[in-house]
Amino acid sequence: ISASAPASPPSSPPSSPLDNPIERQRLSDEQLDLTVLQVQTLCKRLINEYQACIRSKEVDPTHYRKTEVAINKCSQQLTRAHRQMVRKTWHTGEAEQFLNMYNGKDGGKCDSFTDAARRVLLVNRVARHWRQRTSSSTKPETVDRRTDRRTSEEDGKRAMELGLDSWDEIDIFQLDSDTGQPLVMAFMAVWERRRISKICKMSSVKVQELLHAVELQYKQNPYHNQIHAADVLLAAWYLWSGLTNCSGMQHHYTEIDLLVMLFAAAVHDIGHPGLNNEFLTKTRHSLALRYNDISPLENFHAATAFELMKDKGVDLLDHRLPSPPVQALRKRVIEMILATDMAKHEEKLERFSAMSTGTLHDMDKTVLEKHLLHVADLSHPLRPYSLHRQWSERCTTEFFSQGDQERELGFEPVSLYDREKAPPLAKGQLGFLKFIVIPAWKPLQNIAKDAIEVPERFLSENLARWEKLAEQSS
Repeated sequence: ISASAPASPPSSPPSSPLDNPIERQRLSDEQLDLTVLQVQTLCKRLINEYQACIRSKEVDPTHYRKTEVAINKCSQQLTRAHRQMVRKTWHTGEAEQFLNMYNGKDGGKCDSFTDAARRVLLVNRVARHWRQRTSSSTKPETVDRRTDRRTSEEDGKRAMELGLDSWDEIDIFQLDSDTGQPLVMAFMAVWERRRISKICKMSSVKVQELLHAVELQYKQNPYHNQIHAADVLLAAWYLWSGLTNCSGMQHHYTEIDLLVMLFAAAVHDIGHPGLNNEFLTKTRHSLALRYNDISPLENFHAATAFELMKDKGVDLLDHRLPSPPVQALRKRVIEMILATDMAKHEEKLERFSAMSTGTLHDMDKTVLEKHLLHVADLSHPLRPYSLHRQWSERCTTEFFSQGDQERELGFEPVSLYDREKAPPLAKGQLGFLKFIVIPAWKPLQNIAKDAIEVPERFLSENLARWEKLAEQSS
C-alpha cells in the first residue's frame, strides 16, 4: 500500500492452528479487513490531494466550470432515461421489485467500500466452487429410468390416447410416473394428431429418437426438468389451437408454424442447471463467459438443441413445402427461446400489449408466437390447483437450492431465494400471479376471448385460493 513502508522480515513457518480450516478462514478475514482499511486510507489521501489540486489557483476555473456543467448534464440525462424506462403501470416499483427478486437480482449496489472489496474477493471462492462442481459432474450417475424407452409403436398408441383437447385432463406428473418420458409422449401425441409427418422429411421414428435424446439432456432439477418441458409443450399446443380456432384464423397458421412452436417448447430449457442467469453471471460461470452475460441460459438451450439435432442427423425443421426456408424456421425457434428470458419480460410485454389492440389476424405472427411460448412457460398458475401447487413447491425448492449455494459462496441471496427470509408460499405466489403471470396473460386472453376461457377460470380460482391462504397465514 505504501512505498515507504519498511519491508517485513521473512515469515516463520506456519504454526499448527493454520492446519485448521476455520482458523485459516478467520485469519484470512482479518487480513482482508486490514487490507480494506489500508486501501480506504489510501483512497482518502488521493481524494484530498485531488480536491487540493482542484482548489489550486493554477487550475483554469473556466475548465472547472465546464466540467461541472457536463457532469450535471449527464446526471440529468441519466435521471430522464431512468424515468422513461419505468412503465406507468409499474410506477409504484412493487412489480419491478418482485420481478428483480424472481430473477435473483439484488440491484448490484454496495453499501460501503468494504462491501465492494469483499464482492471482488469472492471471485476466488466462486472459482473453487465451479471447479468442484465440474469435477463432481464427471462422476458416474445413477441409471436414468428414461433410458428404458418403449418401442415407437407402443409410444405412438399411448400418445394418441392423451387428452389433448382438454386443458385439465392430463396430469403431467402422472404421465411422467407412468411412462418415464413425458416429453416424448406429449410431442408425439401432437405430431400424430396433426399428422405433421406429411410435411416433415424426417420419419416419425427418427423424430422420436431425437425427442428421446432431447429428454435425456434435461437434468433432474425440482422444477426445470423434462416434466416442465412437456407441460409447457402441451400448454403451447392448447393455446395455439385456441388461437387458430378463432374467427378468421383457421388458415393463418399452418402445421409448419406448429412444428416450430412445438420444437421451441420442447427444448426451451434443455440442459438447465437449476440456476438462473443472475447467478451464472455473478459467479463467472462458463456459460455467462461464453455468451458475454447476454441471456446465457437461453442461448445455451438454443445452441444445445441444434447441436443435438446435428449430432443425431435429424433435421426436424426440413420440410416438403416450397417455403419458408429452413434457416428462417431455425431463426424463429431461436427467437422464441430467447424471449423466455425473464429479464426481457417487461420489454416483450410492452411490445405485445401495444400490438394486441387490433385484430388477432393483423398481429405479427412471430411476435405472437414468442409471447405465446412465454405465457406457456409461465402457465402453471393456469392449471388446476393440485398441479399448480406442486409446481409452486418445486420452484420454491429450486430457488432455495440456489440461495443455499449463494450463501456458501458469500453472496446474500434475495428473499425469494433465501429459505430463512422468503415470504410464505401463498404470499410469494400472489406476487408471481399479480405481477408476472396476469400482466402477460391478460393481453393474450383479451384477443383470444372465449377460445381459452378454461385456463382463465383456473387462474381466477388459484388467485382466490392463494389470497385466502395468505390471509390465514398473516
